[in-house]
Amino acid sequence: MPSSSGSNGGTGSGGNGGSAGSTAVLVSLGEFTRVPHQIISFEITIESVALHSSKGDVALLSTPRRVELSRLKAEPLLLGSAPQGKYSGVVIGVSNPEISFIDSSGVLHEDVVASLISANATNPSEFSFDSTPRGINLNLFLSVSLGSGSAVTVSPGINFSTGGGPTKDLVGRVATVVSSSFTSDVGNGTFTFATDSSTEFQGLTGLSGLTAGMTVEVDAVLGSGGTFRATKVKLENDVPSAQVVEGLTLSTSLAQIEMLVREVHGPVESSLPGVGKALTVAANASTQFRLEPDDIDLSNLNFTPSFDALTIMKGQNVRAATANGSATTITADQLKLEEQSLDGTAGAVTSGSVSGQFTFPVNLAADSAFAQLTGHTSVLVTLQPSTQKFLYFGLENCVTCIAGGTVRVRGLLFFSGGQYRLVAEWLAVG
Repeated sequence: MPSSSGSNGGTGSGGNGGSAGSTAVLVSLGEFTRVPHQIISFEITIESVALHSSKGDVALLSTPRRVELSRLKAEPLLLGSAPQGKYSGVVIGVSNPEISFIDSSGVLHEDVVASLISANATNPSEFSFDSTPRGINLNLFLSVSLGSGSAVTVSPGINFSTGGGPTKDLVGRVATVVSSSFTSDVGNGTFTFATDSSTEFQGLTGLSGLTAGMTVEVDAVLGSGGTFRATKVKLENDVPSAQVVEGLTLSTSLAQIEMLVREVHGPVESSLPGVGKALTVAANASTQFRLEPDDIDLSNLNFTPSFDALTIMKGQNVRAATANGSATTITADQLKLEEQSLDGTAGAVTSGSVSGQFTFPVNLAADSAFAQLTGHTSVLVTLQPSTQKFLYFGLENCVTCIAGGTVRVRGLLFFSGGQYRLVAEWLAVG
C-alpha cells in the first residue's frame, strides 16, 4: 500500500479517479463494535486502514493507533483525505490484542495477551466519495475464544457505514492553542479542532482560557471545509500534572473503589495507570462527586438519580481525576459518573409518567462481566422523550415492539431501590 501522512492521521493516493480532486475523510471507531460480554477491557493496535479501489488501494492511517474497544464508544481514529470516486471495500490491519475478562467462575484475568487468527479484516461493500467531506464508521466484531484463561484467540471482522455523525465526549490533553483552534492528545493520536463563535465553552471563558496540559472533553463535527470543528469544549481538569482515568468499578468499600482502567490521560513523564489493569482509587472528604447529565434527561423519573460516596456501585463507569498518583493507586480529587453501554434482551415495555417515556428491563447474560460483578442479570432502562431510538425498519415508532429483541442501550447507570437503573441517551435494536 502507498504511504500516507498527516497530523490528524493520514492522507491517501490512488482511488478510482472517477472524478477529480480529493475529499476529507474522518475515520471513526463506531459505537456498534461488538465485544464478547465477558470482556471488560479490550486493547488492540490498528496498524492500517485502507480503501480498496480498481486503481490501487488508498492508505489512510500513517501511524498505528492503540485503541480500547470495550467502552463501546464512538471515537475518531484519523482525519485524512481520499480521491473522489468509487471504492470496493475497506480493509484494516490489527495487532497485539490484550484482554481483561471475568471467567465463568467469577475470576478476573487482567491484561491477557491474545493471539490473532488473522491480522486483517476486510469488508467488500461498495461506496463512493464526491467533494463533500465524509465519515467512515468502523464497527469491529471480534470473535474471541477465552480458552482456559491463558490461551485466548481473537478473530477480527468489520462492518462500516459512510456518512458520519458528531463526535461526542472525546477526552484529551491540550497540546497547543492558536488563534482559532487547538490540538488535543486524545490518547491514540492528536487532533486539531477549529473553533468559532458557535463553539460552546464550559468551565472556560473561551479559547483564550485554554492552556497546554489542561484535560478537556470535546464534542465536534466534520465541517463542510473538511476541518474538525469543536461544537463544545468542557474543562475536565486544569492541572497540567493531573491524571484522568476512566474505568469500570470492580468493587467498593469504605473510602475507596477498585477500578479496571479503560482510558488514561496524563503527562507522559509520570507513572500512569495501565489500561486493562486494576487501580485502587481512594476518596476522602475533599473528593468531589460529579453528576453531569449533558444530553441525558434526568427529569420525571420514578427514582432519584444520585452519585456520591453512598451510591457509587460496582459495574458503573467512572472517571477519576487526581493531581498526582501512581500506576496502582490514586487519591481522587474528583469522581464523575460516565455513560456506558449494555447489551441484552429487552423485556416487556411499559409507558412512563410522561408522554414519550418508556421503561423496560434489559436482561443480561448470566456469564456477562456485569452480572458476574454485580450479581444482577437485569437492568431497568428508562427511555426519555429525548432518547434517540434506532428501531426496527418499518416499525420506527413502535417502542413496544422491541420486547424479546436484542438491544444495546447507552446512558447513565444508577443504583436505587435495590435495582440497577439506566437512563438512556440512545437505544438500538438488533
